[in-house]
Amino acid sequence: NDSYQDQPVASTLLFKAPAALPAGTLRAVTVDRDGATELLGQDDIPDSPEGQQVRVTLGESFDLRASRERTAFEANKGARTMDEAFRITLGNGGDTARTVTVREHPNRWNAWKLVSSSVRPDKRTPDTLEFAIDVPAHGKAVLDYRVRYTWLAKDE
Repeated sequence: NDSYQDQPVASTLLFKAPAALPAGTLRAVTVDRDGATELLGQDDIPDSPEGQQVRVTLGESFDLRASRERTAFEANKGARTMDEAFRITLGNGGDTARTVTVREHPNRWNAWKLVSSSVRPDKRTPDTLEFAIDVPAHGKAVLDYRVRYTWLAKDE
C-alpha cells in the first residue's frame, strides 16, 4: 500500500545479550513512580549468543502515531528509470521527546538508489533504508525521501 494514515508505532527494545539467552518469552519490566513493578511488554526471542543484538517488540506505543503518503511517482521508460517519493509524518502526543526508527523497503525493483532525503539514513542494506527521526514532545517530525529505480533493456 502506498499510503496509510494515523497508524500506531511499535515500541521496540534493542540490546546486546549480556550472556547466552535461550529461546523463549522475554518480559521487559520497569519500576513506576510509586516503586511498583510494571510490565512494559513481552516478546518471544530466538536463541541468542552473548553479544548478539536482541530485538523485543513490546507492543504499540500509546503516544506515537505515523502516516505515510506517496508524494511523487514518475516513470521514464526510455531512460529506464522510475522515481518515487514518500513523506512519513510522525506525531508524538507524549511529554518526552522520542527517537523513532523508520524502516522503508524500496521494493519495486532490485536496482535502486536514494536520490534525496530530508534525514540521512542511519543504515542501508540492499532491501532496506533505516532512518532515526527525532520527534519532539507534543510535536511532529517529517521525513521526505525519493528513490530512483533503474533497469536494463534485457529486463523489459
